[in-house]
Amino acid sequence: MVSMRQPPEFGFRTPGVHTPQVATIDMTADGRMAPPPVSGLTWPMRIGIGAVIVAALAGLAASAVLLLWLASILIPIAILAGAVGYAALRFQVWRLRTRGFGGPLDPRRTRP
Repeated sequence: MVSMRQPPEFGFRTPGVHTPQVATIDMTADGRMAPPPVSGLTWPMRIGIGAVIVAALAGLAASAVLLLWLASILIPIAILAGAVGYAALRFQVWRLRTRGFGGPLDPRRTRP
């Protein structure tokens, strides 16, 4: 009966120290060398990763356009609010001058 268990490794290992792996010679049953394993991503995986990146960039561009559109709508509202605030300030200054509360804007207080 053949056991599929690997034999135990003997030796000293220092925790936290990376030890280089020993190269394994891989041979086929007829004595030829086996081809090295192919590393890297397959083409479908590369296409999928590219599609995810393109989709993320498209989502970022769409959100940036949406935020710029919202800002361009809010600019006239901010200008209108500033104009209303300025008009309210000028109206309050005019009211203080005409009523004469005795403040620094009262023209009767500046006369001797």
